[in-house]
Amino acid sequence: MKKTIHLKPGDLVEHKFIQNRELTYQVRQDTMHDLENIGEDIKHLSLVIQSIQRNYQVLLDQNQQLQSLLLNLVKNCYCWEGNRCHNCQKILQAIVKNPTDLDPVYTEKYQDIVTQLRKQN
Repeated sequence: MKKTIHLKPGDLVEHKFIQNRELTYQVRQDTMHDLENIGEDIKHLSLVIQSIQRNYQVLLDQNQQLQSLLLNLVKNCYCWEGNRCHNCQKILQAIVKNPTDLDPVYTEKYQDIVTQLRKQN
């Protein structure tokens, strides 16, 4: 004859509790691991943003130096204001062209996006 084990209702509750506890523990461990990964990603993004800020500042500084150099070339040229030579005219035209003069439609869209982002924060 085969021996059979009859589980009592109390044993079923205990078994379900143990399974639930193990599953809960695993979910918590996975959550902690995911949070650690997110933290590492945020640190990486922070470093990337800092690098972009430094590079942009260097670019702005170099742009300012270049404009100063070009203006000094014009000031030190033999020609005078109101009667600039061909090279000085080219330099002044290049400096006067302002790349920040954007299409008003794009400027408004940019302002709307910035306003929405600031409202969310």
